[in-house]
Amino acid sequence: MEFVQELFCWSVTQLTLYLKEKIESDELLGNVMIRGEISNFTRSAAGHCYFVLRDQWSQISCVMFQSRNTILKFKPENGLMVIVLGRVSIYEKQGQYQVIAEEMKPEGIGEIFLALEQLKEKLSKEGLFDAAHKRIFPFLPQTVGIVTSLRGAAIHDMITIIRKRNDAVKIIIAPALVQGDEAPDSIVKAINELNLLEEVDIIIAGRGGGSIEELMPFNDERVARAIYNSRVPVISAVGHETDFTIADLVADLRAPTPTAAAQMVVPEKAELIRRVNQLLNRQGLALTGKAERLHTRLEGIMKKTVFRFPLTQVEHYYEDLDRILKRLGREITAVLKSKKERMIGIASKLEALSPLKILDRGFSLCRNIKDSGVIKSIKNVNSGDKIDVMVSDGNFICTVD
Repeated sequence: MEFVQELFCWSVTQLTLYLKEKIESDELLGNVMIRGEISNFTRSAAGHCYFVLRDQWSQISCVMFQSRNTILKFKPENGLMVIVLGRVSIYEKQGQYQVIAEEMKPEGIGEIFLALEQLKEKLSKEGLFDAAHKRIFPFLPQTVGIVTSLRGAAIHDMITIIRKRNDAVKIIIAPALVQGDEAPDSIVKAINELNLLEEVDIIIAGRGGGSIEELMPFNDERVARAIYNSRVPVISAVGHETDFTIADLVADLRAPTPTAAAQMVVPEKAELIRRVNQLLNRQGLALTGKAERLHTRLEGIMKKTVFRFPLTQVEHYYEDLDRILKRLGREITAVLKSKKERMIGIASKLEALSPLKILDRGFSLCRNIKDSGVIKSIKNVNSGDKIDVMVSDGNFICTVD
């Protein structure tokens, strides 16, 4: 290929802008629907979503700006098959074509259903459904708070049931929207207002039946967190028998209908009175039976000899005590006699060994008066010393000559 001088020379920007204009002016490319699998999904700090749509052979870059992705009812994620409605454009700075997505829906699964499943998974991981967080309901609530619409049949059904079952129970109604975009905030506000009232013992939050779209306020994350954070136990009473809303999963108790909730929360007054009377009768019979058994036992005890002749047992103890004292006296006498005989023997031995006994045989004991020392040798005395001489029957003084 040879360069021809007469040909116009494009700049990169000029060519890119030319192609951009051609593509964006094409009516077919201005409104395209593309099916593919999401890959490389990211969300910028500004809230814009960037991802790649791919199939078995090709891929294309996509962007969905924040103003459009905020209306999505599900969370886009890698691996999800979706259908994107948008327009083809060229991003001139990188010179690559891309699809600017205006709408996006999951393929093969409902958008609402997918959004619910994703929210359920998120809240479950946070522990909002755990049984450990379920609060205990009072057996006999004095004040019941109700969160529902004033226009539906549900409120009239609940009031009628509660009044019929126990007219002493106080009812406080916190009106709320239960359908439409403003309903979640309205339900949250009503729950929070009832939590501010110390007298409220339990809250019923619900509505009558409806389509999945009509029940969506009770699948809202804001409502789920308000129920979870409630100080007062909450019973979910959304009128649907088979499907569970997220409010049902978070609530402390789930009722299939508002009427069933009113029946579950408030015990029937007549039944309570019947049960109380039954318990009183059972208690009376039990006390009577116990009194009769104690009376019979007391009669048996009073017939015992110890109660008929109480002094007999004491007299027996006196006799036992006399026998013990006599035996103790005999044992003490024997012990003293033995000790006395032993002491006499010891005294005889000591007397036989006494130096005074030697004096009876004609010996004497001489001590120097000067120092009271016993004289054992002539070396112990000097001429003129005074000597005390002891014999068997007394003593006398001598002077050494």
